[in-house]
Amino acid sequence: MKVVGQIIRWFSPKFYCRRHLSRLRRGQACRIEGKTGAERQKVIAEVAAEKQDFEEWLTEIDDDQLVARAAKMDLDLDDILCGGDETAHNQVDAHRVVTPFGHCVLGYDIRRALRKAIRDRLPAYRKERREFWDFVLKGIAVVIGLIGGISGLVAVLKK
Repeated sequence: MKVVGQIIRWFSPKFYCRRHLSRLRRGQACRIEGKTGAERQKVIAEVAAEKQDFEEWLTEIDDDQLVARAAKMDLDLDDILCGGDETAHNQVDAHRVVTPFGHCVLGYDIRRALRKAIRDRLPAYRKERREFWDFVLKGIAVVIGLIGGISGLVAVLKK
């Protein structure tokens, strides 16, 4: 692996996966050109396995980002993933599936339920963030006003 590829893999694994998948799709025809039937099937199987590995890695990255976004939005994952069952605490990992290449991805139904919960919570979350930043900006304006008032008072008293 070249240095640039290592840097991209380190800093942006999602981009690395997409780039490698596109290279595999483009290069498959070149790799099977001039091969006999058995060799051609072997190359096709190898490329398919590499594609599946990178697609699973990409899905794992997407699932991790989805879970992180849900946590950022203060969504209780136990309620979403377990249907609110109190006996199933801390079983988020029970909803993950280990793929043949060793990647931990969310099940299809779990991923769909998590996306739905995020979509339902998004308007309220945006409103909360907007109110928070409005409060912060008003606080900054008050502090700047106080600093200006104090400096004006000091200037008047100094004369």
